[in-house]
Amino acid sequence: MNVMKFAICDDSPQQLITLEKILKEYLAQHDIIFQIDTFDNPNALLECHPQDYDAALLDVYMPDKNGIEVGKQIRKENPSIILIYISERLEFAPQGYEVSAFRYLMKDSLEKSFAPCMDAVLKMLHKKSAAYPIKTDMGLYWISPEHIIYVESDKRVVTFYVQDEEREYYSCYGKLSDVEEKLSPVGFLRIHKSFLVNMEFIQYMNNSHVTLKNHVELSLSKQNSNELLRTYCLWRGKL
Repeated sequence: MNVMKFAICDDSPQQLITLEKILKEYLAQHDIIFQIDTFDNPNALLECHPQDYDAALLDVYMPDKNGIEVGKQIRKENPSIILIYISERLEFAPQGYEVSAFRYLMKDSLEKSFAPCMDAVLKMLHKKSAAYPIKTDMGLYWISPEHIIYVESDKRVVTFYVQDEEREYYSCYGKLSDVEEKLSPVGFLRIHKSFLVNMEFIQYMNNSHVTLKNHVELSLSKQNSNELLRTYCLWRGKL
């Protein structure tokens, strides 16, 4: 991840300054390249491309809209954003579950709770940066490349076959060439116009097909079979 982008929204100017200060100090101490945008009005945040942010720190009590309602609107545009609520009271804490709030921090104990919260945020963001986003009709899923067995393309539909996930496969609209561009640097091989394979899952490979460790057999491009075999052997360190 190149730049981590944070939004802070609080109607109190003094609280806004305080939150920005402790966030800047934390990120600087961890050598994070960051961008922080502050908003004293929730409507200003909603109008400023909330889909661009990795995380948002939201005050719960604001005059125009409470932080929970703002979080709901942000979540619609940015399903993967990390939402952190800052409050003086716990009254709205249960409602945080409605927007999958990451943390609910009390203003009077920020000195103790802020750093552990941000430690968890950084772990989550680093995990997401290494994961591959798959946008399906059911929502946005982040899948670790090491869990992807192979990817199949059928017309405009790309299907990711996975292990150790909630489902056996995820399908979305897209181009296999776009997936290949992102996954080939981490050990994926385009063996056919319709198949992109995680080489960690290859059990056997010859001039006509590939057998995966889950016993699935996939066709190999006859035209490029020698080059594909060579690429695989080089990756395995056998040449």
